[in-house]
Amino acid sequence: MISAFCWGSADHGQLFTENDEPILSPKEVKLNFDQEVKDIVEISCSEGHTLIVTSNGSCYACGCNDYGQIGHDSANKLGKVSSLNNQKVMSVVAGSQHSLALTEAGEVFSWGDNSCGQLGRGKVDENQAKQPKVIKTLVTYHIIQICSGNNHSLALSNDGIVFSWGANNYGQLGTGSSSQHMDIPQPLLSIRGIPVSQIIAGGNHCFILSMSGALFGWGRNSFGQLGVNDENDRNHPTQCKSLRQQRTVFVSCGEDHTCTLTQEGGVFTFGCGSHGQLGHDNTNNEILPRRVMDMMGTVVTQIACGSYRIHINSNKGNCMSSLLILTKNLLFEKIDMIYFILVEIELDANGREKGGELFCLRCHDKMGIPICGACRRPIEERVVHALGKAWHVDDFAYYTQTNNMCERPFFGTRHYEKKGLAYCETHYHQLFGNICFVCNNVVQGDVFSAFNKAWCVSHFCCSICDRKMSQKTKFFEFDLKPVCRVCHEKFPGELKKRLKKYHDDLAKKGQS
Repeated sequence: MISAFCWGSADHGQLFTENDEPILSPKEVKLNFDQEVKDIVEISCSEGHTLIVTSNGSCYACGCNDYGQIGHDSANKLGKVSSLNNQKVMSVVAGSQHSLALTEAGEVFSWGDNSCGQLGRGKVDENQAKQPKVIKTLVTYHIIQICSGNNHSLALSNDGIVFSWGANNYGQLGTGSSSQHMDIPQPLLSIRGIPVSQIIAGGNHCFILSMSGALFGWGRNSFGQLGVNDENDRNHPTQCKSLRQQRTVFVSCGEDHTCTLTQEGGVFTFGCGSHGQLGHDNTNNEILPRRVMDMMGTVVTQIACGSYRIHINSNKGNCMSSLLILTKNLLFEKIDMIYFILVEIELDANGREKGGELFCLRCHDKMGIPICGACRRPIEERVVHALGKAWHVDDFAYYTQTNNMCERPFFGTRHYEKKGLAYCETHYHQLFGNICFVCNNVVQGDVFSAFNKAWCVSHFCCSICDRKMSQKTKFFEFDLKPVCRVCHEKFPGELKKRLKKYHDDLAKKGQS
């Protein structure tokens, strides 16, 4: 029989016990599974219910069942989600009152509360919502990660597309939409192309972590949980720039706070600190990532956030024990025909691998591998060349747009360069481009200029008869507008004389 250690609130049976008394210290509980179950693979908990994945790919659940979120009729008792018997479940996620399961086939099943569209199955009635069903919008993709906030969910496909659905009252879907919720998964087009290693959801905020360690967040930010130095919500992915120089490898979110783990074992926290959950020996909020100083000197290997707490797992001893490597590669440096040979170089966290061999960062950089203009780390994936430098895809998406006009990525769209900065097409034309005098839109392509104004080529017409004119057409100016030759000939003689005298006077002033 398999055992689990549990503690905390048990008022809905979420700790596998028959009474609702809270368990104040870790208590061993025997769990009744099928005979073929050898071990527990994963446990996911919400405030009121618990989901379990076993070694044979089965899903079990217990706890509150007000919305059918445990997927069976044995309320408050551990039971098997029989609707998933024909599926091999690899991962589960417990939202506030809904549940998700990811299968070996890359399909996502959902059940429970659907008041905000968090099941991703469109509009379904209450009875259908209680039955685990596949999210049809995602069946054409192979999903490899899922996560859930209170009433919204995310999924990541094997080709790098991030999907979101559910509540959007804080912009937590990241689509830029002002809609209060979405009941069908929507792709996040603004980050498409950025290689994503992890998707993370807090109560009402979200992050993605890129392969190069860049962190992008969106959603609720009333406590600074996005780490962007303010308390304004975001409805589109925004880079946490203060962590740009840190090699972030893992992220975990609580209700209103965030915790990140770096490659060197450093822990940074930010957001709500009202319960001391940030670990800074106070109850202050932090709107910028701040290192947990009490963990300095300790190698942290795992972090996990609850609603108002953080759990940290560490290895004691040498702080570089997991990264300390000796290589027999000889490193040469030539100075005025004198050769120095260094042997058995001790690599730190900045060590790099290429072709199955290990190199220090300095020698790795000399091998022709491009260095990112933002984070100064080698680029080992796709390279963006712009502004005379090389960039990671996700770093170029935000770092170069220092005017902070829209903070949207450039990937997949054209960008413009001016004075060492990169601009999206809209803001470049607003700042430096031409606005058509007729349609009041940015002139795309060729521009026709006259009288200190600009026109789209198709909109340059006579202001009297609307006859279309080209650059070869002779035209005249009247009231700072173009007039074709035919209409000009119809002007009274006295008016034409006054216009001619006016333009002759302007020409003389210009010459003087």
